[in-house]
Amino acid sequence: YKQAIEIFTTLSSFSETELEAKYGLTMCYVKLKEPKKALPLLESLIKARFDLKNTLPALLALLVEEKEYKKAESYLAMISEKERKEWEGRIKIRMADAEFEEAKKAGNGNRLIEFSEKNSALTDNCFMPDIFYEAANLLSENNREYAANIYKKLLKVCPDKQGLRLRILYSLKTIVTTDEMLLLLENEVKAASDSDYKNKLTDIKI
Repeated sequence: YKQAIEIFTTLSSFSETELEAKYGLTMCYVKLKEPKKALPLLESLIKARFDLKNTLPALLALLVEEKEYKKAESYLAMISEKERKEWEGRIKIRMADAEFEEAKKAGNGNRLIEFSEKNSALTDNCFMPDIFYEAANLLSENNREYAANIYKKLLKVCPDKQGLRLRILYSLKTIVTTDEMLLLLENEVKAASDSDYKNKLTDIKI
């Protein structure tokens, strides 16, 4: 790639090959994992509206990788509605994941609650349920009521994720009353259509 960089750098100085050479140079920096050098080149190519079909996704991927989420969002208006929704989803995932890691590092239950409240729309749509399940696990020691609410919300909004539901029920067993747990299990068995899943439910001992 170093030899290619020299060639593309030379070609980029000629107006007739400037844009194509800059794109080649950008791809070299991407392959060499040098985003700081690739980003300004991509931005200049997009400003010149060069090969947007390829340069825009490349720029968005780099910006998300570099955690420059706001800047990535500023380019979403330039892509199709279908692609925009896909990228919005990717950005939300990365942002929420980063926020969750920060909340965990803080070792503070309030930070986890703030994270859960701020991203409640994700929970409502069963988006990234494993992160919220982990948040509930971390909260279950010192804030059982809030943890139980997260678990129960996940049960409500994620009807088809049997593995997750099973883990949630085992977690709930340790923090809710026996009567409530029996009711939860009864409802789960009634709603289950898969015989193997029903058998796993009956293995949960209260």
